[in-house]
Order: sequence, then C-alpha cells, then structure tokens
Amino acid sequence: MQIHRFGASALLIDADGLEEALALHEALTDARIDGVTEIVPSAAAVLVMFDTAVTDEQRVARAVRGRWHGAPPALDASADLGDAAGQPGIEIPVTYDGPDLEEVAALTGLTTASIIDRHLASSWRVAFVGFAPGFAYLLGGDPALHVPRRSSPRTTVPAGAVGLAGQFSGVYPRSSPGGWQLIGHTTARMWDATRSDSPALLMPGMRVRFVRAPRPVVPLPGGFPSDAASTHQPHVRPEAARLSPKRWASRSPRAVRIDRVALLATVQDLGRPKHAALGVTPSGAMDRPALRRANRLVGNPTNAAAIEFVGPIAVTAVGDLIVALTGAESRAVVTRSVVTRTSRRPVGADAVALQPDAETIDDSDSLSVEPEQPDRAFALHDGDQLVVEPTGRGLYGYLAVLGGLGDGAALLLGSASTDTLAGLGPTPLRPNDTLAVGARRGAAVADLPEPGPRLQTVDESIASPQSFMVRPGPREDWFTDDALRLVTEQIWTVHSASNRVGVRLTGSRPLARRDERELPSEGMVTGAIQVPPNGQPVVFTADHPVTGGYPVIATVEPADLARLVQIPPGGCFRFTTDAFGVPSAL
Repeated sequence: MQIHRFGASALLIDADGLEEALALHEALTDARIDGVTEIVPSAAAVLVMFDTAVTDEQRVARAVRGRWHGAPPALDASADLGDAAGQPGIEIPVTYDGPDLEEVAALTGLTTASIIDRHLASSWRVAFVGFAPGFAYLLGGDPALHVPRRSSPRTTVPAGAVGLAGQFSGVYPRSSPGGWQLIGHTTARMWDATRSDSPALLMPGMRVRFVRAPRPVVPLPGGFPSDAASTHQPHVRPEAARLSPKRWASRSPRAVRIDRVALLATVQDLGRPKHAALGVTPSGAMDRPALRRANRLVGNPTNAAAIEFVGPIAVTAVGDLIVALTGAESRAVVTRSVVTRTSRRPVGADAVALQPDAETIDDSDSLSVEPEQPDRAFALHDGDQLVVEPTGRGLYGYLAVLGGLGDGAALLLGSASTDTLAGLGPTPLRPNDTLAVGARRGAAVADLPEPGPRLQTVDESIASPQSFMVRPGPREDWFTDDALRLVTEQIWTVHSASNRVGVRLTGSRPLARRDERELPSEGMVTGAIQVPPNGQPVVFTADHPVTGGYPVIATVEPADLARLVQIPPGGCFRFTTDAFGVPSAL
C-alpha cells in the first residue's frame, strides 16, 4: 500500500482502481480511527484527514495498514436498486435533449436512441461526491457508454445537465464550467440547502436509476448555452438569489448597512469543515488568524461571522456598535453624526416644553470626521459611516462587530460563510445590503475602555519577496528533478486572475512533468499546489474544489498560507523547504 504525506494533516492512499478505493474507504470509515476527521474517496485514491492535536501521520498510517486486508470483491453494478447494504435507491427523471448526443453517437458507433436506451437500462451507484456540492460520480453504466471528456470544456454548463465522462455519469447540481458530454437534463434538485435530512440528493453508496421524464417536457432553464457566448467567473454568482433582508436583517435593532463595495466583500467565519462527503469544501476566511484577531478585539467567539473585503468598502452603523478592523493594512475614517437629542416633557397643567433627553432626535445634525486605527476596537454610533481604504500592503481585510453578523437563521451546515465556487452561503455583498448584528455579549458602547496597544499583525511583515514553507508531495514524483529545484529556486509572481478558489502563480520557467499521464481526480486540501499542463502552479485556498485532476507538487504550511493569500496581484515571493529529496511516501 502506497501512502503519501499531503500537507501537515492529511495522507493520500493510492488504490488499484476505483473498486479498491471504494472498498478502502468503506473499511476505514467502519474502523473509526482515532483523530481521523474526514475520509474522501476518489477514482484511484483515498484522502484521509486528521486532527494533529489528537494523532499524527505515523499513527494514522499504521492504523490504515492494519485495517486493510487485501483486494476487495468486484463491484456489482447490476444489483437491484436499493439492495446495497440497505442504501436507498433514487430514480432521476431525464429529458434526453443534450447537445452532445450526436458526438457521443460518433464516439461509440451507436445510434442516439441506443445511447438513451443503454443509459436508462443501467443501474448506477454513487461512487463518490466531488467537483461541486452534490455532484455525484455514478458508476455502473454500460461499457459501450464510456466516452472521453470534451477536448474543450464548456465555460458554463447549466444546472440539471446530465453527462457522461469515462466510466461515469453525473448530474450538474448548479451552473458551472464542465467538460462532460451532455446527453440530457433533469429538473431534480441535486442540491437543496432547505432539505432537512441532507442538502445533497445523492450520497456515496446510493443506487441510482435514470427514467424518462414525463411529458410535457420542462425545458432546461437558460437552455444549453453556446460555447462562444458563455462566460464564467468563479467568484460571481448571477444565478443565485440575492441576500434576503428578511433572513439577515432580523428583529435586532442593530445592523451594518453596506454603502459601497469596490471589488469583493463577503460574509465569512471559520467555515464548514467535515462535509467533504457532500462535495463541500471548508471555505471560510482566507486569512483565518486575522478573522480570529478581529473577533477577539471586540469580544466575540473567534468563529463569529464578519465581513471579509478586498479593496475599499464603506458601511453605516444601524444602532450603536463596537467594531474592529484587521488584515490588510488600511486607512479607516469614521464620519460621525453629532445630533441634538430632545423630547417633550409636560410643564404645568396644559403646556409642554422641549427638554434635553436621549429618546428623540431632531433634525439639527452636524458631521465630524475622525480617523480610526486598525487592530483596535472602536465605537460606531447610530448613523456613523466607516470608510476603509486599503494602502496596498495586504489584500484581505476583516470587519468584526460585537455580537457577530446574522441571527443564525442563515447558517448552512453550521456556517455563514460565502463559498464563491460552490455557491453556498449568502451572495457577495452589494450596496444597500443590511446585515443584522447578533446579541451583544460584551461591554456596552458607553463602557468601551480606552484602546490598548495595537496588536502585531501578520501583514506588517509583507515585503517582496517573502518566503513560505512548503511540504513536498503527494505527487512530487510526477515532476522532473529540474522542476523540483525550480519550486524553491525561482521567484513566483501572484497573477491577477487569483481569487478565493486559488492563488495563481507565474514563474519565468514552468514546472515540467516526467509523467504525462492524466491523473484521475483525487481529494484536495487547502494549500495544495496544483500544477496544470502549462506548468504554472495554483495554490488552492479557502473555496477550492473537494477533488482535483492535476498533480500536487507540494503543500503550503497552514501558518504560512495565511500570509501568502495577503500578497496582492503583482507581488512576489519564494517557496522554501528542507524536505525536497525526501520522498513523501511513508
């Protein structure tokens, strides 16, 4: 058994094909190994993630070897629907109107009618879930339907599209890029956050059968777009519902109103780990130490939801708030509304006179502008506006509010985080969005103490070039010796196409592979340095996919990843390690 180190807290176990990977996944799941947090099967490997506070890689590797007792029995793809270990069976209605039916016919030598009949006659099994939340890889189709992916992937595939790729069939749960051969569509909802038992319709081990959709045919929303006209931006979700004011602006009298967003602003906490089986990546804040620090400054739990922003942002306080700014270096200015507060009180039997009070506000407002320092808690009174302008040192800023954002009604899988790739959580923030502030658990604004000394921030060390520590593997043996040297010898520049999914890098010399085979999709971790065919690496960050099909040459250490993501486009850095030359295999 070949076991590879994958970063600081994961192991990647090679399997002899899909059957062995699924059997190994089942054996390890049943074993309940101490400290193991997630087990992610894929086409030819199993990813095992563990908690370093409970166990270590050597103990996990020994436990894995102790639970594996040889090759598994062959998968019975023709078993009756729902007869596998008590797993339920699902029928999915399909309208066979896909744009690639003729292409599949040419590849297989079959008629389109025969392709449809064979797809309907097959009994499919969910092998694993990956690529996107709710995207199930279905195994068990007629071997005649095994076709390669499209040579040129579509930039947009609509939700509900039914496709074929290799030995798999699958249904796209949401609009996304994709290279599968599309043969039809379904109106079944593969992912529904409001579903009480599980948001994913299909889970590993389930049996699936496709049936003809009843008439009349419901057309696929938006149709199958032409490649020339379609576009995709992974951090923009135009098809998603806007942030619901009823959901976020709860009965709380306190809130944050968004006045201006220049580039990107989202709601983030520490994410939703331990849901890879649903195809859900952890997501959460890009710079997790900065989010924790902002919450500590205002007295929140470190996992409280806050605003993560790139570029300038302006917000207005609704009610009195205590806030703090951390992350990217910035200039913060508060425009304070100074008001005369009056109320009517009786004087004598029938007359009234205006007396000073704190209940009613008249119309005689005046303004004052005050600078505020990041990394300190400060007060915003009702109507005050906070304007934050980044200075160019660092990229991601954080605005935390005492009480946190939201009232818990909008949590998905225990988190309020926006996942920009998967389309989970609230949509990116826009002007006039209002975020409710939760119950206050600290000092009232009137009791706010004098600011203490400014906390040391990780972004104060940002210079060019910095060095970030990496661990080799798990697929360093796929690369030439020259490529392994270049990882640490040359300077890397952050590309402007970087986002919350990954930091794209450019180097003067691309990383060459010694193994040119196509790597079956396998589990991915945050910080993985994937190398696509062009040889220019991508560092997976908060919103990365659960699985990926390019080899990972190394993985960035978690403590250094928080600093790496703060380097803006055009910034430069180096990787460093003392472990290249030491195989990642245990």
